[in-house]
Amino acid sequence: MALNWDVSKVEDKDWVWVPATELYGNTAKLPIGIKADESYLNPKVESIIWACMLVDMNGVTHENKIEFYLRYIFTQRMRGYDLYFSFKDLERTVGLSTNVMTLSTAKWKKEFFERESVRLIALIGQGNYDTVGEWQL
Repeated sequence: MALNWDVSKVEDKDWVWVPATELYGNTAKLPIGIKADESYLNPKVESIIWACMLVDMNGVTHENKIEFYLRYIFTQRMRGYDLYFSFKDLERTVGLSTNVMTLSTAKWKKEFFERESVRLIALIGQGNYDTVGEWQL
């Protein structure tokens, strides 16, 4: 299924859509197809859009932004990845919606634990038993 998203309700449009020159710098260095006088989706906003699938939440609201970020931190740290966006970045994206199905906190924790357990067991089975992500076993 395709990931559909909508940023029309995000208040800070200048955060969502960034001029090409701000993204790429000097107009002489613009990639092919990128026009200097147009705006493009902020890479951090794009990352938050994709993170909706990672955290199983359909968007960012004032009510869910803390849980969204906690789920994001947990998944990134569990896998040994750095955080690409901050809580402040997430707050600026309130109003984003996607077609991702939101899981309750309890269901998300259960499914995430099951997925990560399978992943860790597979890594250990491959002989990666000294270090799995940032977790020392």
